[in-house]
Amino acid sequence: MSGGGGDGVIVEGSYSKLNKKISYMVVIGMILAVVVGGCGQKPVGVVNGERISEAEFMARLKKAAGEQILRTMVDRELVEQEFAASGLQVAEGETSKRLAELQGRFPTPEAFAEFLDSRGTTVEELEEELEFNMKLEMLASKDVAVSEKGIREFYEQYSDRYDKPLRVVIREIVLSSKEEAEKVAKEAKGAEADFAALATQYSLSPGTRQYGGKRPETPIGQLYPEELRWAAQDVKVGEVSEPINADEQWYVIKVEERKAAEKGTFEKVKEQVTEDYKRAQAEPVDQLVNRLRQKAVVSIVAPEFQGLNELYQAPEDIPAFGPEEESPTESENTDE
Repeated sequence: MSGGGGDGVIVEGSYSKLNKKISYMVVIGMILAVVVGGCGQKPVGVVNGERISEAEFMARLKKAAGEQILRTMVDRELVEQEFAASGLQVAEGETSKRLAELQGRFPTPEAFAEFLDSRGTTVEELEEELEFNMKLEMLASKDVAVSEKGIREFYEQYSDRYDKPLRVVIREIVLSSKEEAEKVAKEAKGAEADFAALATQYSLSPGTRQYGGKRPETPIGQLYPEELRWAAQDVKVGEVSEPINADEQWYVIKVEERKAAEKGTFEKVKEQVTEDYKRAQAEPVDQLVNRLRQKAVVSIVAPEFQGLNELYQAPEDIPAFGPEEESPTESENTDE
């Protein structure tokens, strides 16, 4: 089965839905945490003296998103059960490795912490979602036949994407005038200068100023504005550039690290090629989840969410439990 075709974009993006699912599932988890917490008459907000009760809030939340949350919970449980029955296991340390890779996309630890705060989640919760996504990947690709010939052909087709271009890590200070840039550049070149502190003090860039002007590692050909590329290539590591005029602003940069281009030979990247090959040939995630739904026995008993039973092909006899009713097991025990 194919994961979506043979072009290079698909190879990288065949699991883009999984990446998006990380944020989605974290948000779902936050909502569920509120649901599990129960509800009552204590207010969740007060508007000009009028209370919005927790019970009212929960009723609205259940009506607006209850079916979506329940469907997500059921689908997630189906995946977890299928993974447990498959005999597959997430390798020890693999979740931490994925987490480290994600953290590496942020310029500083503080930027990563801000990312978590903005989504109201924790490192532990994010790790859980990363592990869940790995389970999905493993289930979707478990029946893919891998051969030396197959992965070599795959590598030959996409070999250029395994090459690493020249990469740099820079800090920047963005200013509005040449005069300012000259003044700051002179100060930044001083023996006791702290470039990060100067960036925090002077830079106009909202995206990097709070991180001391630091940008994440970037291929030099992808630096923007383009005028920065020449400076990033020519300035020695640890040194500060002259002012650079670009996009009607002025830039002063410091090159913190420069990594040489690397050729991704088959032997060097074989493990990554194998993983990419399996992803490209894997069962599409939507198809996997639908397959699990069709073979599962799922009964949605809440009256307001009965529409979900069509999705899960519920058995004909669906028990209906009211808030005051006993389950069949309890009734049988009582009769005895």
